[in-house]
Order: sequence, then C-alpha cells, then structure tokens
Amino acid sequence: MYLIKAQFTKQLAIIAGAAVAILSFPAVAAHAYTDLGNNSNIQYVKVKRPIFTGQYTKINGKRGHKIITPKGTILKVEGSVSTGDGPSSAQLTRGLVSYQKQQHIYQVTKGPELNVKQYNTKYFTSYKLKLPIRTLALQAGNGYTNNKAGNYRPIFYITLDGYLQYYTTARLKHYGVLNSWQSTKPVAAVDNPLWTIKPSASVKLSTFKVKGNTSYVYYKKAIKGLPAKKVSSKYYRLAIKKLGTQNKKMAHWR
Repeated sequence: MYLIKAQFTKQLAIIAGAAVAILSFPAVAAHAYTDLGNNSNIQYVKVKRPIFTGQYTKINGKRGHKIITPKGTILKVEGSVSTGDGPSSAQLTRGLVSYQKQQHIYQVTKGPELNVKQYNTKYFTSYKLKLPIRTLALQAGNGYTNNKAGNYRPIFYITLDGYLQYYTTARLKHYGVLNSWQSTKPVAAVDNPLWTIKPSASVKLSTFKVKGNTSYVYYKKAIKGLPAKKVSSKYYRLAIKKLGTQNKKMAHWR
C-alpha cells in the first residue's frame, strides 16, 4: 500500500507542476505582416501559402474553375495599388510562361478579381529571378540592330516555368512580328503576339549557371538556329552574354 500511494503522490506532483507551467506560459503576440504595396521595385513575388490570384482553368478558350495558386509559385507583379490608409492590392499574373501552359490558364482582365487584396508578407515575399535573362526577348547571333536590317531575325526567350522558346524568321513573318517590340499590326503592348504565338521549337531547361555577365543554360535537345555547344552525351550548353542595355520606344505598340 505504501509503494502504490507513493507513486500516486508523485504522479500528482508532476501533473500539478505541468499545470502551473501551462498557466504561467506567456501569451504570444499576433504576428504583424508587412504591406508590399509601398515597394514599387518589386517585379516578382513568391507565394508563401495557397491563395487565389486571378487565374482560372481555360476550357475551349473560356473560363473554367478557379485555380488556387500553390505555395512556391513565382508570380509577375503587373501593378499594385496603395491607398496609404489601408491594405494594398496588386494585379498578379503567371507572367511569361510557356506556350503549352498558356493554353490551360485563363487570366482575369477586369472585375473585382483582377486585384489581389491580400498583398502582404502573409501570402507573398519579394522574389528576384536567379537567371537574370529569363523572360527577356533575345535575338540569336552577335550584336543587335535597331533598324530594318534586324527585322525578322530569329528570337528566343526563356519562360518563367523553364522553357526555351525559339521563333524562326518564317514564324515571325507569318505573324507580322518585326522584332521583340514591334508588329506590323497596331495592337496594345500587353497583346504582343511574340508572347502568345506557338514557338517554332521549344525545349525544357535542365539547369543553368550565371558567371558575371554570362548566363549558361543547359538542355537535352538541340535547336536548329541556336549556337549551342554539346558538352556531354546528354546536354547542350548555350552561352548568353549581356553586352549592354538597349533603349526602345514603346510607341510602336498602340
């Protein structure tokens, strides 16, 4: 009897001690999230938790059901609105993604769903592209021309979801795309046909490296027209060197 009673008393003491510890534990203050609307330098954000950002599935060119953007997705900040006395909102898109992916995404262009009202660090964090040349329209070859001699030169770019998309002279002429910012047809800048037409060739990047002003991208299938070097039995490597910044007048797009 004595042994059982002693064990019982010890158990009570432990339980009582735990109760005291719980009751005396300090209250945790609510986390304060930072509004991102005041930072106009943010071009891309990374999703921290699932949220609806204005995209739907696309079915026969029409809007289907809502797509909840998963954690880890990189989004393009098309614009943000900060009132100064309340939470900011932002227009977020999937950005320049591959032609294949574009066929399955319907982007809202107007209405209350256009702007995400939870534009803060609870759902998003500022993101800088690790491959600086990603989404930039580039012309194959050396140098750059800003005159008629450069029209319809092959163009390629690397999408946010990791595809290298290449456009031949024939494909550009078919759609009237003179270069990376001019078209033979008067269209709005957001309707640049280069961003929406099917590429002549496309390949998924395997990996990339950046050294100074040069970016090296690696992929498994050669693309005719690009001076990639075969560096192993599996991979081709394309070196892209930044030569300088080119200034362009956007007035050509109306």
